[in-house]
Amino acid sequence: MPRRLVIIIPLLLALVGCSSPMLDFSLSFKAAPDQMPPLPYSVAVRPFRDLRPQARASANRKWLGLIPGVLWVDIPTDIPEIYTVFTPYASRPLPRNVAEALAGGLAGAKVFRRVSFDDGEGVGSDFILTGRVKRSRLTERCYYYGSFMYAWLTRVFALPYVSFTIEMDYDVRLIRVSDGAEVWRRGFSHAVSDRYHSVYELGRGRGGKHLLSALFSRIIADDFPAIRAGIRAALAEEGR
Repeated sequence: MPRRLVIIIPLLLALVGCSSPMLDFSLSFKAAPDQMPPLPYSVAVRPFRDLRPQARASANRKWLGLIPGVLWVDIPTDIPEIYTVFTPYASRPLPRNVAEALAGGLAGAKVFRRVSFDDGEGVGSDFILTGRVKRSRLTERCYYYGSFMYAWLTRVFALPYVSFTIEMDYDVRLIRVSDGAEVWRRGFSHAVSDRYHSVYELGRGRGGKHLLSALFSRIIADDFPAIRAGIRAALAEEGR
């Protein structure tokens, strides 16, 4: 029987990996339509600036699980879209992903007369919406159950493999194209945690999204009502 397990369990892991669906890495979210008419302006959303510390954790920390009795190991990184230890996450650069999500939210909620995503200077638009991503700390906690040698066996049987905590700091700016004046700005600081995911849940994602994209999307979606309200309040002054 032990010999059979040695053969069957790696095959199960391979099959799980092969059967995983293609997951969505965008930060898109569904915004509720505004109860007010669209603002009579056009806006071009530009990629955010990346001000994050370019710090990657050392994967060597995972070998701490070799120490008998270690239950879990935490590994943080500030650039999760290019470096994760336990959860492959090959998304587009986060500052661009955030901007595209907000462009989709503004368009879906019909906040402006016209919304576009623009890598340029917003030519032909009344306003530019952009911002800065200052922090996106991801901490992955991988569970070893006190034994590095047998942790893989617990994962086959769907015990928790990894938990996530994300801390994200960013700001959003609205700029008038005609004179380059900043008409509105607000900073956001947000943290979310999502715990005890099995290897099978990682493969399935959530709602078609990679689990990390789903968490970042939740942050943007939670902040979107304040962004929308702030923009409307600022531009109410423009029309006076």
